Amino acid sequence: MKLNMLKALIKKTAENEMPDVYAKIDLATINIIPEVENTNPIKRHFSFSRVLQFAVLVLVLGFTSVIVYALVTNSNVTPQALISDEEVIGFQAISATAFIGSLEPLSLAYLPLETPAVTPDIADQITNLNTYINVLETLVGDKDSITFETAESSRLEYEYYVHFESIDLLDQVVSYGLYFNKTLDLENANVTHLEGVMVKSDNEYALLGTITETASGNSINLFACVDQNNYVSIEDQSTKSKQSYRYTVYENGIQMQQVEMGLTLTDNRICATVNYEQDDDTVEFQISRVGNNSGTAQIRVQYSCKNNDNNEEGDIDVAVEYNQTSSSYQYRFMVTYRHGNQSDSCQYTGSRTDKASENGNGNSDGNGNGQGQGNGNRNSQSQDINVTKDLIYVV
Repeated sequence: MKLNMLKALIKKTAENEMPDVYAKIDLATINIIPEVENTNPIKRHFSFSRVLQFAVLVLVLGFTSVIVYALVTNSNVTPQALISDEEVIGFQAISATAFIGSLEPLSLAYLPLETPAVTPDIADQITNLNTYINVLETLVGDKDSITFETAESSRLEYEYYVHFESIDLLDQVVSYGLYFNKTLDLENANVTHLEGVMVKSDNEYALLGTITETASGNSINLFACVDQNNYVSIEDQSTKSKQSYRYTVYENGIQMQQVEMGLTLTDNRICATVNYEQDDDTVEFQISRVGNNSGTAQIRVQYSCKNNDNNEEGDIDVAVEYNQTSSSYQYRFMVTYRHGNQSDSCQYTGSRTDKASENGNGNSDGNGNGQGQGNGNRNSQSQDINVTKDLIYVV
């Protein structure tokens, strides 16, 4: 509004409202203050919805950060194949008794598909592999089909009972029963002693062991024996990131084999790795269970055999077949090996011990059908042992 028009408006208002003082008004002395633009920021009002949105955003970011941190920090953690003490005790007991069953010599035949250009290094290790397949046939594969269940003990002398059940390569049910007692050590509260028996069909094997509480979890060590001169000791070498056990087999008081067996869980399937040294050879078997196109289960072995500067690798498919001559089942090892620039295939057969329980439909123990004898892992080391309550422990 222009200044003259504003003054005229004031004058007219004054005339209407204050006619008695009109003469006293000096319009020349009136100053009009110009309008000044307000540069102050607009005062913000409190908004509960905005505060709530901000809080939700902070919560989501924080939760996401925790998940990302957990994934990053645990990316190197290997899932455990065996979780509970009962699973570890059961696995050790079953595998140990399977090793005991391998103390008798195994008959093998070397059956090349064609005459190989060179004799593969693995030829000297098939006897050992035959033992490990006998041990692991029912202990590798889909974890859901390998069960260790605790139940009420039917034997008054034992408080605990673990029932093992699995399926062998012939689709037969295999079951074992493990009875044992636990006794706290009187001098060390972190140690619990185990004493019991493993039962399979009409066979029983004495068991003795310890559970030791450590910072990284429980360490379980076990002995399984036929008598004081023939037994297997198992040393728990597991860590938080690796589950492994060292097996030492004694026959007539002499150490016959020593291997390290590691377990992993991949896609809910238990796989095993076996490592050992024999003479100048360093051998590793990676053992898993697979199915072929016909639906029949097999064992797949990836191996490496190192000797000085030589490094042989290969794959071995292990299947079960019926031998008409011996009227028993045996293993067939179908080997594809790579030795330097040489690559070829060959086959072996080996004996298979009966896997089915008294409740299954298994067959008698197989003794193989071949001639010739592979080289076993023979280390002449004797130890004195004491016998207490028909159980053994190494001095």
